[in-house]
Amino acid sequence: MILRSAETASSGPHLGTAVDKLPPIAIRSLSCEVHGQLLLDNVRLDIKGGEFVVVAGPNGAGKSTLLSLIAGLVPQRLGALLTGDIHIGARKVCYSAPGRSRFAGVSLVPQKTSSFADLSVHDNLLLSTHGLKFSPERLRDRLSYTYGLLPALAGKRGLRAGALSGGERQLLGLAIGLMPAPTTLLLDEPTLGLSEQNAALLFSAIRAIHAAGCTVIVVEHRLGSIHGLADRLIIVRDGKVHTDTAWPNDIDATVLASIYG
Repeated sequence: MILRSAETASSGPHLGTAVDKLPPIAIRSLSCEVHGQLLLDNVRLDIKGGEFVVVAGPNGAGKSTLLSLIAGLVPQRLGALLTGDIHIGARKVCYSAPGRSRFAGVSLVPQKTSSFADLSVHDNLLLSTHGLKFSPERLRDRLSYTYGLLPALAGKRGLRAGALSGGERQLLGLAIGLMPAPTTLLLDEPTLGLSEQNAALLFSAIRAIHAAGCTVIVVEHRLGSIHGLADRLIIVRDGKVHTDTAWPNDIDATVLASIYG
């Protein structure tokens, strides 16, 4: 894996604004290339604290790559070339050790479940706080909050994660993302494969998380279901920010054509 900072990149401006004047998440000149394929191309974004942002676009547009990089996860593939900067508050995360974004209050809920199938639901939640040095009181508070927000898991805390239904595993993934008490929650296709009923349960939890002040950035295809929640729509196509706009009043054919081309 090859990493270059913006200062040594051959093209594109580097971050010149004082860090303390940046928005909570500032992305500048971010590009990611793997084996000659440009996954992200000179992306620039500012995300305000407390925003609810939906990232949409066709398959392979670079949406998941964008979330992974915000989470401080550089693609672990030979030959990955990354340029640009991501700042979360005063922390520069692109070139930091994996997981540093977690200590800056960022939590990623990936497409594929992040739970351990042979561990219980409860043990998965405990493990998700590893390294955060929570006091016993703080840990109890986080468990109480998470189970209260996702009561479907509370009654199954002793059950192996591998024995959960698909919808329950998605809820567990969200619970794992919530345990570190993030100020920014990244969700990558959280309702993928869920029934409408389970998707509604998950969106209800996400609504409560956002209402409590958490910044939410979600890659999602069920745009109709998320209507009324989001503040902003970012459309990514071919690794570029194609559209960055306030959430539309209606998800009509014009919006869908902009997303899927």
